[in-house]
Order: sequence, then C-alpha cells, then structure tokens
Amino acid sequence: MEAVELWIVVPAAVGSAAGFGLAGALQHTTMAQEPTRGSMRLGLLRDLIGRPLWMASIGATIVASALQLLALSRGPVAMVQPLLVTGLLFALFFRSSFRRRMPPRWALLGAGLCVVGLAAFLAISRPPGGAATVAPGETLLMGVVLGAALLACLGIALWRPGQVRSLALALGGGLLYGTSATIAKVATGIFLDGGIVALLLSWPLYAMAVLGPGGFLMTQHAYRAHRYLAPAQAVITLTDPLISVTLGIVWLHERLRSSPLELAGQVLGLITVAAGVWLLAHHSASEAGANAENEPETASESQPETAPS
Repeated sequence: MEAVELWIVVPAAVGSAAGFGLAGALQHTTMAQEPTRGSMRLGLLRDLIGRPLWMASIGATIVASALQLLALSRGPVAMVQPLLVTGLLFALFFRSSFRRRMPPRWALLGAGLCVVGLAAFLAISRPPGGAATVAPGETLLMGVVLGAALLACLGIALWRPGQVRSLALALGGGLLYGTSATIAKVATGIFLDGGIVALLLSWPLYAMAVLGPGGFLMTQHAYRAHRYLAPAQAVITLTDPLISVTLGIVWLHERLRSSPLELAGQVLGLITVAAGVWLLAHHSASEAGANAENEPETASESQPETAPS
C-alpha cells in the first residue's frame, strides 16, 4: 500500500481540474466560432488546428495532464479522480470571465454543492493506496468490457444526431478518460519502481497513447454535435471519475471505508456533487438556448451526418 501525500495530491489534482476546465472553456468558445458543418467528421481536428484559442486549449490540456499524473503518482485513483469534478466549476468561471460577467446564483449554488459534496466524500472515504500491478486476466477482461461499451456509444452516436449523439460521444470520451487515468496510475508505479526503461517496455504507456487521444477526439466531436455544450461536459466530468474510481476499486483493489454509515455518507456526498453538476449544466444549457433563439439550426440537428470527410 502506498503512502498518500495529501500536500501534493490535493493541489496537483485541483490544478489539473483548473487546467481541464480552462481547456473546456476555450474549446467551447472555439466551437461556437466554427462554421456550421457536420459533427461526425474526421476532418474536424484539421479545421481546428491553427486556431489560437483551440491551440491554447491544447497547452492547458497538457499542463493539466501532467498535474494529474503527479497527483496519481502520490495518491490513489479513488482520491484523485473525484477532485477532477471541480473542472466543471472552473470551466463555468472561465466562461463567465470570457464574457466579462459574474456567474449567476444558479451557478454559484451548483458550485457550492459540488465543493460540499466532494469535501464530504473525501473526508468520509479516506481512500488508501491500492495495488501497483494488475493480473493479465483482469486486464483482458477490462479491455473487452471497454471495447463493448465504446462500440455501443459509437453505434448510438451514428444512429441518432443532435443531443443524443453529443451525449453518447461524451459518455464514450469520459469512459476513455477514466480508463486512461486508471492505467496512468499503473504506469506511474512502473516508472517509480523501474525507471524510464521499464516504462518503455510496459504496455500501460502505449495503452495511454491510444486511449487519451481517443477520448480527446470523442469529446471534440461531442462538443460539436449539439449547440448545448454544457450537458456534454457534465457527462464527461462525471463519467471520468466514476469510471476511474470503479476501476480503482475493482482492478487496482483500492478500498473505501465500508461501514453502513460511512457508505451512506459517501453516497450522499456523490449525490450532492451530481445535483451541483446538474444545476450547472441546466443553467448553461438554458443560457445557450436563450443565446441561440435567433440563430439557425446547426447541421447536426437538422439532418443526420454520418459520412466523414
């Protein structure tokens, strides 16, 4: 069992959440400025490369990912990943600052619920470290389940345009992000024990090289698939920690406090976080709808587009 260094884990995880929140706000702003075109296109990233705000979001993502790896190297997945839920709060405040206005009371209430829920969950669960290595059979099973879930998300996204497509892609992106974070925990353990050579000879590094960019690609298409961007971001923000915490418990054998009272407190904390995220997403979607009343419908909402260009 690893020692948990809270003085490193908490600031690094919160800094990572801030970086991801900034990246999301920049990407949302860039997508709003994009010409109306289909969402399920292989050329979407090609259109975005070179746009200053989108390139700045890539820099923010890189910094946030580095801080996330630092946090995972010093603390368990079940502690680090729930802190990343605060990324939705940071995204809200960054978006408000871009518009030079204060967040409304809806947003402040949602932010408060998220903070209180996270504080309660972490204070009650106090997750210790887990295993640094995993069994090959468990890894293979995880890969099969992940592949089936991703195929389901992609199938729904290709079948239904508009918001359903956006949420399906967001779910797939959050699934990939959460799995990649759990594998990153294994990779940091390999690096700390055996150095860079051991890491280069291990599978987690190459799995991260596929899952991380794959999740990023799916989230970009999710943001583009529907004008209401906040619900997709809320799905990503919640799915990422839920998947990684689940994998941390099942795959890495991390353990949360398990007395009935402690479990009830943890569930109540997570419900409070979910309520806060819902309020933030509801407010942002309402605001997006009000701003878009006089705008033409996007192509993704008016007709299905499944052929990539």
